[in-house]
Amino acid sequence: MRYASRPSKLRLARAADYLRHEGFAVGMTHTGFVAVDEDGVVFIVSPFRTSGQIYHPILNVFREEYAKKLPETYWFQEAMNTLTAWVKDPKAKEPPRMISASRRPVPSKIKAGT
Repeated sequence: MRYASRPSKLRLARAADYLRHEGFAVGMTHTGFVAVDEDGVVFIVSPFRTSGQIYHPILNVFREEYAKKLPETYWFQEAMNTLTAWVKDPKAKEPPRMISASRRPVPSKIKAGT
């Protein structure tokens, strides 16, 4: 998917309009946009990766929900519900961290000429 392609721009515009309608302040970037609401939920959106983040004041940690593409609008609603429920719970625990290993070779570890 290219950043400047028409389908990418249309999907980004649709997602930005949806978040504006939900009460987010939306700022456009070179490759996507950033949206922030009054509860502290921040969405960083591009055609290749989308993340929603929030800060828990009691635990002093951030929580992130992410997708490896530009999701449909229902994903934003699910992420908002998950993040705001977590931050409003005073007995919340630090979210589990999922660590995944990529099977793609690291360029610095590939031998030249092989």
